[in-house]
Amino acid sequence: MKRIFLLLTLTLLGCGSPKEKEAIDEDTVATAEEFLSSDGYVMVAVDSLKTAIDAEAQRQVQTLGSDPRKYNAYLTQLSPNDPASIPYAILCLKKYPAPTGSPVYDTLYRQFANLYFQTAGHLTDTLNSKEYTGLLDKLYDHAEDPDLRNFLNYLDLFSLKVFITEGTYYADADPDLFYSIFRVKASPPLLDYLEIRKKELKEGFSEDAGLVISFPEVYERVESWGKFMADYPDHSLRNDALNLYEMYLSTLITGMDNSRVFDFEKERLDPEIKSLYENIMKAGKDSLSRKIITDYYILLSKNDFKYNESVNTFLDKYQLSTMLAVEPPTR
Repeated sequence: MKRIFLLLTLTLLGCGSPKEKEAIDEDTVATAEEFLSSDGYVMVAVDSLKTAIDAEAQRQVQTLGSDPRKYNAYLTQLSPNDPASIPYAILCLKKYPAPTGSPVYDTLYRQFANLYFQTAGHLTDTLNSKEYTGLLDKLYDHAEDPDLRNFLNYLDLFSLKVFITEGTYYADADPDLFYSIFRVKASPPLLDYLEIRKKELKEGFSEDAGLVISFPEVYERVESWGKFMADYPDHSLRNDALNLYEMYLSTLITGMDNSRVFDFEKERLDPEIKSLYENIMKAGKDSLSRKIITDYYILLSKNDFKYNESVNTFLDKYQLSTMLAVEPPTR
């Protein structure tokens, strides 16, 4: 596969001032690992680079014709070490010769997600090195810095965004990226999955060990994934849905360090959470979580709704986990 030489021969980031642009040699080939580990930042001609990437992606797809086997082989050989693999894969997926609603897109989604997050992982490791944080720290008070804007526009060529959590930078996707790629051709289960995830990612979940949504909204997510699993019990995404279901249900039961369900001093269940549990017991739509919350409520009621060591035993019984790093003391 032809390399995007513009991408792979430019150096990327550093804390110092920008270096002068280097001459582009079409015969020079570097790996993305070498590219991302370089120690100086060069202003990238983003528009020209986009033109080159788009042209190469179109050329590759044209060589695949209408044979699904060629598309599969092409997608398989794309490397997470080359960020240009992401736009190549996106066009390939959009042109894939399978009818709308075909289950094949379920497999293609998984394959693309693995490629995407491996690529993002490589970049994440780089962003937090001392050579790179100087530029990214400008996100706080110099967001219009030309070097920073150029770098963010550069990443956008590969559908990569920079985010920060608890002081750590990481590369990830826009909340609607996967939905926008697959929505036209997705099977009904995949479309449902992507719609739920798009909404969740836009709303967020937690930051600095605390919720950015309310506890009732956490339970809405429990119900959404419970319904998904009930609607598609044998689907390949069921385990993904189950992991999310258990994470949200665990959060509802244990809270987080900065979003407590038990008062940290009195160790008693918060009145609003107690009321939420009672509402779930009466009107919860997901039968399993309603049963678990009911059993939990009864357990707590035996100890005046105070936190006690039996909570961890209860979590183990239902294969759930605490979302707390620091648990309330027990007396």
